[in-house]
Amino acid sequence: MLWGEDPYVRFDEPPEFSQRFLAHRAEEEAVRNLLTIDVRRALCDLDGWTVEGKGDWVISFCSQRLLAPRDLPDFLATARRIAGCFKGHLA
Repeated sequence: MLWGEDPYVRFDEPPEFSQRFLAHRAEEEAVRNLLTIDVRRALCDLDGWTVEGKGDWVISFCSQRLLAPRDLPDFLATARRIAGCFKGHLA
């Protein structure tokens, strides 16, 4: 990386995506192929979730949040929705 070069992939649409998420530039073409406009829009609809990935792995979580047992079904449904965003893009 050159001095001062932005280490992240930036996306124009939706505008809030690049404000809320950091996509590392290491494999820019792969990042752009994975983070389609539909994936970016779906991720922007999430509040309080973090999504990280490397290679063929993606993890999503809510940092520093404790769940009551009654909230677990909604939590798991959101996690499944996030996983569905990447279906067909990962091995």
